[in-house]
Amino acid sequence: MKKLAMTVVVSTLCGLFLLQTPAMATISDTALYYSLQKRRLSLIARESDLLRNRDSLQRSVDELTRRNEQNRYTVRINLIARDLDSVNNDIQKTRLDIRDVERAMN
Repeated sequence: MKKLAMTVVVSTLCGLFLLQTPAMATISDTALYYSLQKRRLSLIARESDLLRNRDSLQRSVDELTRRNEQNRYTVRINLIARDLDSVNNDIQKTRLDIRDVERAMN
């Protein structure tokens, strides 16, 4: 996503240097803004989905831990915990991408 943010910045700067009239710059800026806004909304929706997935995985781990009297579910708990760590990493990356897009919008 850093590539996206850098691409947006570079394309914005190139567009501003190449455009000759202020009216054309406004149209380009507006299109860029809406493109960034669309990307931001997409990332927010992804974050929401990941948060729901994380909650579901956490509930599964809690339930299995509660029922794990004779260590019957230890392997399964470890697998779900690994998935949970992966989802947490994806959430963090998505939040950083949202931050990058918001910075590019300002």
